[in-house]
Amino acid sequence: MKVKERKNQKILFITLTNLGDVILTTPVLEKLCSRFPDAEFDVVTSRVGFEVFSGHPRVVKMIEYKKGSFADRIKFFLELRSNKYDLAIGLRNNMLPCLLGARCRAGFVGC
Repeated sequence: MKVKERKNQKILFITLTNLGDVILTTPVLEKLCSRFPDAEFDVVTSRVGFEVFSGHPRVVKMIEYKKGSFADRIKFFLELRSNKYDLAIGLRNNMLPCLLGARCRAGFVGC
């Protein structure tokens, strides 16, 4: 699917949680930044990933992914869904991009 470029797009980038894996995903974010030059990016990562992405000029908000109770996960999901992303890119092997209601989504699990 070809994603149309628009002004002021909101893109959610869901990366992995281990430091080495987070570092290996940085080229994906850079490619997205060049592909969508006017977009704002939010990043879901572990606390360790905050160090990797802090100070990135295109990242507006970092959101911590952490394991918790079922209620915690529902709250996390609803918080993300309320942001109304145009595009959700998931590098984790889960259905999160599919459930967020983004107009376009991509991830390892088919949506």
